[in-house]
Amino acid sequence: MTQLWLCQMSGYLALFCLLSSQAMAPLERLRRISRKTYLRWRRRLGITAAMLASLHTLIVWRTLFGGNAVDPFRETQWAQLGLAAWVLLLFLWLTSYSPVVRRLRIKNWSSLHRLAYAATFLALLHGLLAPWSNIYIQLGLLIFFLLSVALRGLRSKAIL
Repeated sequence: MTQLWLCQMSGYLALFCLLSSQAMAPLERLRRISRKTYLRWRRRLGITAAMLASLHTLIVWRTLFGGNAVDPFRETQWAQLGLAAWVLLLFLWLTSYSPVVRRLRIKNWSSLHRLAYAATFLALLHGLLAPWSNIYIQLGLLIFFLLSVALRGLRSKAIL
């Protein structure tokens, strides 16, 4: 029971940080926080989400799948979605540092980091399909994400 709780909580914490990172954009657009604060906290929350997602992946792999190499990821759709979200977050985490971006010669860094929305959506689908997750929490998080994405598209002048 403790292992299952650890799996769930590590996943929820990673998802909370990821969604909090996504919510920074609407707050900045609505002028509720400064641009400097927005950039600082969005980056920190995104990196923390990637770290927690890595921890979650390790915990699930060791406790639920017994460290079995690849078989569980072939058999279950929720594990495949979680793995896809984790790979995207890992890539975004690695490209969150200026020296890495310069070394890889990535010119359009901001467009690349829009993949965070895809990673968030995959993580939410992973949570919805996982057999041990709370469907009501997952649906609430999905609604929060969709509202956050919708508000991101609005301009502050249109609202104020």
